[in-house]
Amino acid sequence: MNKRLEEIKDYTGYPYNDNLEEWIVWLIDQAERVQEWRDIAKWQNDEKLKMEKIALEYEKQNKRYREAIQKACDELNRQSGAVNDLGQVNINKDLLQIFLILNKTLEGEE
Repeated sequence: MNKRLEEIKDYTGYPYNDNLEEWIVWLIDQAERVQEWRDIAKWQNDEKLKMEKIALEYEKQNKRYREAIQKACDELNRQSGAVNDLGQVNINKDLLQIFLILNKTLEGEE
């Protein structure tokens, strides 16, 4: 609470107005409530900033994962379609299955 409100809080009141003390008490209560809401708003803002930072880190991590999966898909695609000495395409079923899983994962993220 600010200094001025503390002074008002400590004030005993004027004798010429019976309602003055009641009003002062009400004003002090309102000022305290405002301060509580400001504290809550500050805490919420701090938490929001923390969450934005975490979200940014996850976005960077997801980008790295997408790039790694894309490289793996490219390499698997290259290896699964390799041509042997007889001109035949060698399709390794295990590599093809891995490629399909990774490719499906990539399509699901975008």
